[in-house]
Amino acid sequence: MFPLIQSYADSEDLLWMSREMTTNAVMKFTSRRRKNKSLLDISAAIGADLRLYMQTLGMIRELFLETNNPAFGTLRLDLVMLMHENDVSDIIGDDICHGLAWPLDACITKQLMDDRRVQELQSYFDRFNNENMPYGEISLILSSPYSRHVLAQYVLSILEAIAPESAVSQRYKELKFPRVLLTMGLSAQELIQQDHPKIPKDSRLKTREFFQSLLVHIEDTAAQPVPEATSILTINGIARQVLYTFVLKLAANQNMDALNTWLSVIGDFLHSALGISSETPPYQISLDAQTESRIPQAIPVSHNIDAFELDAFIQSIVSCICSNHRATATILNDMCLDLDLRSDVDGGTMEPIKLPLVKLLDQVGRLRHCGHEQMIAFLTGCASFISAEYGVDSASSPQTTIEAKENAVYCVYKLCEHAAANYVVDPAHIDVLKEQYNKLSLACPSQAFKYQIVSSNCPNASKFLLQ
Repeated sequence: MFPLIQSYADSEDLLWMSREMTTNAVMKFTSRRRKNKSLLDISAAIGADLRLYMQTLGMIRELFLETNNPAFGTLRLDLVMLMHENDVSDIIGDDICHGLAWPLDACITKQLMDDRRVQELQSYFDRFNNENMPYGEISLILSSPYSRHVLAQYVLSILEAIAPESAVSQRYKELKFPRVLLTMGLSAQELIQQDHPKIPKDSRLKTREFFQSLLVHIEDTAAQPVPEATSILTINGIARQVLYTFVLKLAANQNMDALNTWLSVIGDFLHSALGISSETPPYQISLDAQTESRIPQAIPVSHNIDAFELDAFIQSIVSCICSNHRATATILNDMCLDLDLRSDVDGGTMEPIKLPLVKLLDQVGRLRHCGHEQMIAFLTGCASFISAEYGVDSASSPQTTIEAKENAVYCVYKLCEHAAANYVVDPAHIDVLKEQYNKLSLACPSQAFKYQIVSSNCPNASKFLLQ
């Protein structure tokens, strides 16, 4: 059973889906996950054997404790829900978390926590007192990215309802329930390890303080973040989780000024969120297959969920920007102004990057393999847009026009070479990275042949490109 469980956790397709935080596509992911071969094989091996099912849950907990990998939380959720869908009554009747998983899964599938589902979730918790609550099993399900993302959206929706009447609103008390659930999900490893688990309380005041500050920005997106609030982000996982959701909404609404402000703030707390020192080199050099690779610095196991959330945010913001032509055009035009187009690509060196989105991708790419992947995914989206623009009459679509197409292509080429020369590479995921580079190569417009991203033209990226 261990190999099947590990295969589920290692699936690149499942990993990609779990890192998409708030898109409409998330609603389709549930059915895709439930058709995953490893999950179906686990279910088939268990059949209706309650003893084997409980043993399997024990294996999932054990692997989660070793790795703090939230994929095992998703597996715990998917397994009980697959048993529910298959009507394996002998098992779901004995799984103490079935009553939690059922309404939570409905919220995830609809990407909405309505009053009915919240009441069902609260009723589930009302069954227990502090002494008999199964903290470990509950927190494992809540550690799933899907659980935490929909909870963060719910918190943000409450804050948005409070903001217009923040001084007199009666809805503050509604924040307690999702805040506790988020705390449990983020602290799952700690709660499972404890003989007498208690939900951490030390950051509650900081969370409230951050929420109060965020209300100001929900009401007035032009307001500037204050240091007292941004400092909380270095130590508080719930604050970061809700902020990521807020920033993604800014991106979806094309509020570029506010988006740029918050992207700069996020760049300032990367090391503390990952639990690593800014003084330590972000990678170690490894030689493999005659190429030099930068292996990312190991993240403490206790910070693996925080690292996952950073990856998820980076992937989600890239998906959001690249799906919007106007936002892509704005960023490409700003890139042409930001980067010194006269400087050489020699060795991948560049002038300091100032554009907030590109700067954040650059910062994360030097620390996280996912950041490397997403910089190339972002450049692929840019290249595809430029290719389409070569056939568009600029007068017919002035809001989505690139002012200097060849310069924009050069920016893509230059950033690609920079990424290949400077960003970290996780050997376990290098095949996906190579796929991203080759998608970028295919997306580049043929009209700007001088800057084609091909092996003969890219000394740094050539190691990732098909020969």
